[in-house]
Amino acid sequence: MHTFAVLRPVHHRITTPLVPIEDAAGVRSPHALRKEAIPMRDVPPENLSQFGELLAAISLRHLCPDTRRKLLQNALSVHAYPHDTGGLVYVGSPGYAVPAEPDLAKVFALAVRAKIVWLMFDPDAGIVDGLPLFGDDGGEQTI
Repeated sequence: MHTFAVLRPVHHRITTPLVPIEDAAGVRSPHALRKEAIPMRDVPPENLSQFGELLAAISLRHLCPDTRRKLLQNALSVHAYPHDTGGLVYVGSPGYAVPAEPDLAKVFALAVRAKIVWLMFDPDAGIVDGLPLFGDDGGEQTI
């Protein structure tokens, strides 16, 4: 299993200083403010990393064929972002919902315990020991 950090935009605070805007005559208006640019080398990395969330990339085989089809068609009972061969699924922190799909619910339960916020299902990703695997016929498999 690979674990990555996913960044999600959340606007908690402004880290760029606001400065008054001058009019054509050079008079500063106390009511009009603009952000002053900060050179990138001076931006603390914590400004971005504070929005990081854990992502685990796991095998698509942890989903039964019907759930895989729903993922690819963007028809899951939870928030998902499909791509050509799998997709990104939002678990939440804490988990925001229990999926209606029983196989996905088992993965969510483990993800919540592991504090994983996003799951990337990919056919080439690792297999999680202890989670069920499904063949193309829908039957559970063992390694």
